[in-house]
Amino acid sequence: MKLHPLVQEFLNTISSYNKKMYCTRNNCGIASSDLLRWLEKEKKIGTAEIVKTGYIKDDKKFGGWIEVDVIDYSKDSFTKKELDDMMSSGYDTRKESERKRYVKDNNLENELKYIPHSWVEYRGNILDPSGFMPDGTGQFDNLILNKDSMDKRYKIFKNNEIVESYLFEGTYASYKLSKESAQNLSDWIRDSEIIEPVPIEELHVTTTYSEADIEIEPSDKPIILKKEDFDIAVFGRALVLTVKSDELQNIHKSAIEAGADYKYESYKPHISLSYNSEANDNLLPLLMVPDFDITLSHEEVEKLKESFEMESEYKFWGWIKPNGSLLLPTSKMRNNENEIFNHVTLLYGSIGDSYNDAYDIGMIRFLIDNKNILQFELPITCSESTIVKGYRNIENYLIANEEKIRKIFGSSNVYIKNFEYGLNIKKDNPPFGKNWYTKYEGNSLQELLNRIREYNLNLKLKEDIPANSTANIPVVPMPMTFKMFRRKKITEK
Repeated sequence: MKLHPLVQEFLNTISSYNKKMYCTRNNCGIASSDLLRWLEKEKKIGTAEIVKTGYIKDDKKFGGWIEVDVIDYSKDSFTKKELDDMMSSGYDTRKESERKRYVKDNNLENELKYIPHSWVEYRGNILDPSGFMPDGTGQFDNLILNKDSMDKRYKIFKNNEIVESYLFEGTYASYKLSKESAQNLSDWIRDSEIIEPVPIEELHVTTTYSEADIEIEPSDKPIILKKEDFDIAVFGRALVLTVKSDELQNIHKSAIEAGADYKYESYKPHISLSYNSEANDNLLPLLMVPDFDITLSHEEVEKLKESFEMESEYKFWGWIKPNGSLLLPTSKMRNNENEIFNHVTLLYGSIGDSYNDAYDIGMIRFLIDNKNILQFELPITCSESTIVKGYRNIENYLIANEEKIRKIFGSSNVYIKNFEYGLNIKKDNPPFGKNWYTKYEGNSLQELLNRIREYNLNLKLKEDIPANSTANIPVVPMPMTFKMFRRKKITEK
């Protein structure tokens, strides 16, 4: 099968080891994320989109699926519900012949020709980096016999119905600060020494945040925010300046009446100062509100999908345990409607009271920001299997727990668009009490796995050197010595 030129060029940059990984069932999401990152970095293409791996919820299909000709009767092709039903009905799930009989007896042949899959779409083109390979080893090379009109085999479902696109547009509106007020607030943020401040051009008050598409006429009426109504608060992972305004409340109310939805119980207008409240914990008790009024100049309306590129607040976070399972916050960990305990609190009592304890046993800290970038912070001693299993478990959790994520994190449309990592090494004499510090950074899962593999290989080589080997004897240069010789005087006889 002839691959799309972009896919072919991308695969030419991938090692044989990672190509083999891509071709393994359930790794299509990893392959799509790597392809998207390559498109943005190497080809400067920022408009491609990932189609999330398909899943079944309440017996209905959602997300991406591909239609094949040959049914795959391996256990991986069946849902847990199907395997449980198989066993309760007296079929032996360990035998392929029994699984085939179950499919035939229940008329599931057509159903099993749809396989959950992930790919990338760009300008109407389907870019699939894992389904097919030049050497015929792709996930579906042997399952699709007729490879004509391949685009028709890729289908996106929503509530069991095929749709053109599963990606919502939504509506986002915000009031911008006047030029003078933006400069005043930016100066105050700088003078207050707030860590990781929001850039001056991004200071705003959100008025509408809706997944529903609605028509909004943006307001150009200036709004004055009085300094007497200011307060400092933490919303999720954002350090914010809360404000009060009847005008803002009315604008938000009119959007709701026009059909907008809103994921919080009440609208609390605010200006985000930093999207890293944890870094400002020590500063928070000392922070005084600005002593000047703030003027909002005008409202801007855009698609909600595009607004995700504006902010970097974390939408989903937790830890990956050494066995690949996830350690996540629960709804009981909330301080209030908008605030969630930080990473240290999540770990406390089970691991220790600092990241060092978690890194010591090979755990991975992960975060997904509002740009849908999955970030790993991990020790170099972490195993490859922990990384891959953890990545898969995050993907699966995002697919199966949309409502839970919305309830706990207050986030929606969380998926993995790109990947970044910080790889930490341990220092014998740690600076500032930190045992681990970041040595390597990158934005490729393949690159991370290669670094881990290289580290383990070097470690093994060191361990394989015999104790009595001369390789363990330090080479000390010997000082050069000179012996002075005095010529004997030759006497004539």
